[in-house]
Amino acid sequence: MSTEPTVQTGTRGTAYTYQDADLTEEVLTIDTYRNLPVFIDEADRAQQTYLGAMEIAEFQGEKISEYLEAQFLAQHSSFTDFGLTDLNGGAADDTTEITVSPANIDDIIRAIKRKQNANNLVNKAVKFGRYIVWRAVDFEMLEAFVQAGIKSRGLVKFLLINGENLRRKAMATLSKQATGVAVQLQRLSVETPFLGEATVRTA
Repeated sequence: MSTEPTVQTGTRGTAYTYQDADLTEEVLTIDTYRNLPVFIDEADRAQQTYLGAMEIAEFQGEKISEYLEAQFLAQHSSFTDFGLTDLNGGAADDTTEITVSPANIDDIIRAIKRKQNANNLVNKAVKFGRYIVWRAVDFEMLEAFVQAGIKSRGLVKFLLINGENLRRKAMATLSKQATGVAVQLQRLSVETPFLGEATVRTA
C-alpha cells in the first residue's frame, strides 16, 4: 500500500469514516535472465564415472547461489548504515567503520537488534528472521567469543562438579565422625552407669 490507514478515535453515537487503502501500480518487466547450461556428451558420459549429471547440477547450483549473493551484497549502498555511534547508542546511521573484536562482537549483535526494534521491525524480524553477513575475519572473532564462553561455562561446571564432590566427601567424613562419636557414647552409656542408677542399686 502506498498509504497506510491509521488508527482513529471514535465517539459512541457518532458515525465513523472509512479510510482508503491506496495501492500503487507497479510493473516489473523481466526481459533478461541468468543461466548456466552445460553440454554433456553422451559418449563422454558413458566412458567416465568421475563427473555425472548430478555433480554438474550441484556445481550449477553453487555458482548460481554465489552469483545471487554477490548481487545482493552489491546493493549495500542502498542499505541503512550502522556505524560506531550506532554501536555506542549515539547518532543513528553513522558511516564510521567499526573495528570488530571478541570484546565487542556481542555488543554489535545486540545494538543491531536494538536499532531494528527501535524502527518498529520487531514483527518483520519475527516473520522473516534476522541475519548478519560476517566477513571472514569478523566471523573468526565471533567464533573466539563463543569459544571463550564455552571455556567459561566449562570452568564453572568443573568448579561446580568439584565443589559438589568436596561437599559429598566432607559430608561423608562428618557422617563417619558422627557415627564414631555415637558409638563411643553408646559404649560409655553401657559401661558406665549413671550416678542415679548407682544410687538406686546401693540404696
